[in-house]
Amino acid sequence: MTAQFEIIMQLATLATLLAGVIFGILELRRARKARAEKAAIDVFSLCIQDVFSNAQMRVLDLPLDASPDHIRDSPDLRCATDLIVNQHEYFGMMVFYRIVPLRTLDLLVGGVVRGNWMRLHKYVKSEREALNIPAFGEWFQWLAERLEQYPQPEKEVGAHIACSDWKP
Repeated sequence: MTAQFEIIMQLATLATLLAGVIFGILELRRARKARAEKAAIDVFSLCIQDVFSNAQMRVLDLPLDASPDHIRDSPDLRCATDLIVNQHEYFGMMVFYRIVPLRTLDLLVGGVVRGNWMRLHKYVKSEREALNIPAFGEWFQWLAERLEQYPQPEKEVGAHIACSDWKP
């Protein structure tokens, strides 16, 4: 009787331990998903603030491959540009450290990041040399390159077409 009781207790202990491990794994997955969702909301919240929206419009009004001197010659434009570069640095680091998945960021602001890089890449590279700071805009460039390397299918034709068969 004692041997059976010990076996039952060992099995109960093992079952409890396995249940705890499974619960822990599920809780970690839930927490990771919640963190990614919160970070995505933070990215979106940052993008809709007036100061960033205004800076964004100034930068997107620039021609592709904008001249660094054109940006430097206008204090307001330079301020807007530096604000966008810093914002995209933050986004790049959030993706690199897997706080925000690349796919989520691409769906939220990937087109804007690509558009900004196409306009500002010469400025960023010029500032690296002028300031003697090789890391200037590094995460912005990294993010733009990752978005090009791993594009989302929705970006080629637009979500309105790529996701037209979506059902609730």
